[in-house]
Amino acid sequence: MGVQTSSYCHSGDGVKKMKKIWVITLFPEFFKPLYETGVVGSAMRGERGVMPDIHFLNPSDYSV
Repeated sequence: MGVQTSSYCHSGDGVKKMKKIWVITLFPEFFKPLYETGVVGSAMRGERGVMPDIHFLNPSDYSV
């Protein structure tokens, strides 16, 4: 489950806004291979324009 908080936006001065993506998961380590390889990996390395800012939120970090 992911929540996108902003998207690419071209303002009047030609500046792109960084895409921020929050992923809520109990297993954030499962996503590591996905964003290191393939199309997503090349985007994370900045090979496809502006690099997205991906954050992982593990609900168990906030439980007792």
